[in-house]
Amino acid sequence: MRNPNGYGSVHKLSGNRRRPWAARVTIGYDNVTGYQIYKYVGYYATRSEAMRALALYNGDTTEAQKVTLEEVYNEWKEEHAPTVKSFKQYSSAFKAYECLYRKPIEKLTIRDFEGAGLESGKSKIVLDKSKIVLSNIYAYAYRKGYIDESKASLPKFIKFVGAQKKEAKQKHRAFTHEEVNRLWENKDDETVRIILFMIYSGVRSEEIFNLRTEDVHLSENYFEIKASKTAAGLRKVPIADKVRFIAEVWSAQNSPYFAPIRPRVNTLDYFRRTIFKGKCAELGLNHLAHDTRYTTATFMTEAGVDLRYIQLILGHAQKDVTNAVYAKKISNDVLLEAINKI
Repeated sequence: MRNPNGYGSVHKLSGNRRRPWAARVTIGYDNVTGYQIYKYVGYYATRSEAMRALALYNGDTTEAQKVTLEEVYNEWKEEHAPTVKSFKQYSSAFKAYECLYRKPIEKLTIRDFEGAGLESGKSKIVLDKSKIVLSNIYAYAYRKGYIDESKASLPKFIKFVGAQKKEAKQKHRAFTHEEVNRLWENKDDETVRIILFMIYSGVRSEEIFNLRTEDVHLSENYFEIKASKTAAGLRKVPIADKVRFIAEVWSAQNSPYFAPIRPRVNTLDYFRRTIFKGKCAELGLNHLAHDTRYTTATFMTEAGVDLRYIQLILGHAQKDVTNAVYAKKISNDVLLEAINKI
């Protein structure tokens, strides 16, 4: 859809730029060439930011009201992160509101933030830090015209009544056999398939999130983890018979990433906290993403699998030197037989 005459336009500049999108308006014409003379409203990281800037320049507040909390946060972060000490701590605290990221900032209420903060399980100390970030974001949003003056002071009225002094960390525990059966009953659900694949492979959530299709070898029944938190985590993982059909479906999707997590979600933390936990809650389960690895280890131990094989599949370091040397000689067929026991 074209903009009205005289409204202006947005276009992408060439080259590798931090802010490649330009918003511009015509202010006249060259008397000799007849070419348009442009005034640049500004330069932006995304097309949507440039479109909003152009809308604000033309007094169109409807477009500005569509800006989401996440978009405002990212704009503010780009401008202020380099000047704020310990920014990572505040950025982490702000994830308490992750469930609100995609909602228009102009529509969010005090109750929305209080509910999200308490639901996140973060401590009172962390939530207080998140309010500092929120106050800065709202001041930025007001300055940019995304919200009116009546909304600018919203963060100072937020109270986290009942928040724990210290963050209560849920202990990792394995899925029960009954819970896994419940997952199988819902195996047609995309997120459930991700959970099942994690249970029957022992991969970490960051490993499945970053696994690329080119590193999956169906004909040889394994996939290769090339990015992990430890050196031992760099490994070949057998594809269990029970979840091979899932691997076949994912491989046929012609996507650079193997599991269908991206582009549905753009952060690993969002997958863990919202997608994974949300699906578990929907099925009446209470688990963290890392519980899948506990389940893999528990089920294999129950099946009498050699500890060395379990360590290789999960990517645990072999502390014994003899075992470490022996482990390098273990074939994928042996590991496949081990994983198929669960």
